Amino acid sequence: MILLQFLHFAAAFQTDDNFAFTDNVAGFLKTVDEFPDPVLASEIEGIVPDWIQGSFYRVGPGQYEYGTDKYNHVFDPSAIIKRIHVENGKVSFQRRFINSTHRAANFEENRIVFAEMGTWSDPPGAEDLSGEGLELERCKWLGESSPTDNTIVSVIPLMGWLVAFTESNLVNLIDPFTLETKHNLDLGESPNMPAGLTFATVLAHGVFDEEGNYWTMSVALDLPESAFIPKTAYVVIKFKNAKNYPLGSMANPSEILESMEFADYLYNENPRDTSIRYFHMFAASDDFFVLPMNSMELDPFATLESCRVGEPPMNMMQYDDSLKGFFKIFSKERMSWFPIKFEADWDFMQLHMIQAVFDEDKNRITLDTLQTGNADILKEFTVSNINVTGEDIINSYSKLVPYGEPVRYIFDLSEKEQSVVKKVASEKLFEEDLENFPIYEQKNFFFSFLKSTKINVNFLGKPYDHFWSAGFGNILDDRLYHSKLSTRQRWVWREEGYSPSEPFFIPRPGGEGETDGVVISLAGSLLGNRPDMRTFIVFLDPENLTEIARAYFPEEVSISATAHGIFIPHF
Repeated sequence: MILLQFLHFAAAFQTDDNFAFTDNVAGFLKTVDEFPDPVLASEIEGIVPDWIQGSFYRVGPGQYEYGTDKYNHVFDPSAIIKRIHVENGKVSFQRRFINSTHRAANFEENRIVFAEMGTWSDPPGAEDLSGEGLELERCKWLGESSPTDNTIVSVIPLMGWLVAFTESNLVNLIDPFTLETKHNLDLGESPNMPAGLTFATVLAHGVFDEEGNYWTMSVALDLPESAFIPKTAYVVIKFKNAKNYPLGSMANPSEILESMEFADYLYNENPRDTSIRYFHMFAASDDFFVLPMNSMELDPFATLESCRVGEPPMNMMQYDDSLKGFFKIFSKERMSWFPIKFEADWDFMQLHMIQAVFDEDKNRITLDTLQTGNADILKEFTVSNINVTGEDIINSYSKLVPYGEPVRYIFDLSEKEQSVVKKVASEKLFEEDLENFPIYEQKNFFFSFLKSTKINVNFLGKPYDHFWSAGFGNILDDRLYHSKLSTRQRWVWREEGYSPSEPFFIPRPGGEGETDGVVISLAGSLLGNRPDMRTFIVFLDPENLTEIARAYFPEEVSISATAHGIFIPHF
């Protein structure tokens, strides 16, 4: 029986790394239904390891239209949260919409009421206005409805809650078992919020330390009482003891706000410079955070121009190849930034980090990260550009795929206390291998099309040798990779016609090895609701990505594209 199962798995999934374009991906960019009550897997192949007990949560777009209104950009649809629960070898699926204020308004009026990053919506009565009056009302409407609380990017366990984030100070508190949205919370209402500080963004990616504190970062405007012009401030925020609560205990929301502590600010070098450098994530090791300052700026004046003419606020994201990327280092112990600045000789965009490791003996930090060039393509990641067919899907792939090249930077900290600029260069983590990994080659460039890298969380900030990631042989991610640094080897898993979620590494309880665990991913059909292409969750051997088990869900359980997620063990 075990041999037959192995032969089935070997035939089912692919281990080559060729392009795999489908006729379209319309089956993955779609509105989906809620499943408030858990639905058991209809079939399990293989054996789910008995030590895996917990829930795999994922967030992403769930409703793409209201009435005749449709969202334009893949970052915009109303968020939905999924829970795949594993207990005693059984697997179940559950899903509910995140009841943000934006979704509630849309649902009540059966139209898109408020603008999102890539979708505009005019204010009520706009049809009766014109000229400057219309322009003024549009900008007032955007100001009143911003920032968004459509928390579509990530979900984090904080103080017994699941807290859903997008890149704003508005978050949603979710019951981790029923998936009900219980509270809409504004982090800017913290009683510890420094006077004169106003949030512009709050990251959707943060990190826990060994004491259970949760750390994140924000861009804010600082306007001291004696000042007339606000300054751009980059702020580190700590949520004290955020992880030291049993899942489901759900502390009073006021406790979350009261737990927030604010570090010393980092300002732009020129105090009159009101530009905002965009960043999506930071890396952590020991006492240090490494923050990449990308060559993309958020231009508030572009936002004003956009709202005047009724265009979405995403136009404020401006990539400038004349801006050199640079890095800043933060100390958790001191709650402040070091004066030193590490600058590259080129522009870059870094969305997702792999890992940072501090070497105390050499007094340096090694940063492994995914790096790309011009990120203006993010504006073009629209539903209409992705949901194409035939030759157009290949053309869109060439234009849009968010490639990331794994590179390494090394930061010498010997002068960290000095206000100096140190030049840094990157080196490739992997050389091109067109024989074993032909997908490296695209339009005479060599990129490894990776995103959303994951490591064994027990090795966060420590020396490591392995990471797992999603990859693109289609316009949406359609494969998983395991990469080993010491040998420069890579392994690939893919299932024809499916899109797997970013992988997540679950460490085996008590395990010490870096690959001692299981990699999981939720896979859905790119081709729509076909009876022969059911949604499933796959359990993979971390070393070679061979299948240990897969659990199929009933035909009515189809999924749409997702952003990020987390596995939370239940003991």
